[in-house]
Amino acid sequence: MSRLARLLAVGLIVASPWASRVCAQGRGAKPLCMGPPSYDNGRCFRELFEHLDQWQQTRAAIDTLIYADHWLHKQFTDDQLRAWLPMLQQWGIKFELEVGAVKPWGITGEKTFSIERPMWDRFLRLGGSIHAIAMDAAVCALVVVSALVALAIYATSAMDAGWQPK
Repeated sequence: MSRLARLLAVGLIVASPWASRVCAQGRGAKPLCMGPPSYDNGRCFRELFEHLDQWQQTRAAIDTLIYADHWLHKQFTDDQLRAWLPMLQQWGIKFELEVGAVKPWGITGEKTFSIERPMWDRFLRLGGSIHAIAMDAAVCALVVVSALVALAIYATSAMDAGWQPK
């Protein structure tokens, strides 16, 4: 088994608690989401696009690729993302971002969205298509009621700003 294949297998196993779920409905749908780990400066994500021949079977089996927005933003250049993100669409793979919801650095939905929006806009500008977002640690250190209010503000802030995934 090649190194990339082993990394992908480990990534699927490690990511399964938060990324693997039924992503599609209906008979014949590809119900698998894959989230490559972000360690080693995004090496696993990078290798998906630099070694295409080493993950043909996996690529054919997955429906969605998920990656954290802050790591995608920090680890890859505009030129890299401009080349890679449209490839996902060509392969018929949806792209999902794992995002912060309510965090110590963004204790309201509005604050968190205002910090994350420039990253999302960058990905769209570089040819990406964001199919979905997965909110990470949505409750953080807040009580459940406060978190629900903050999440509602988060969602309405995005809509009020006119931000729509493509």
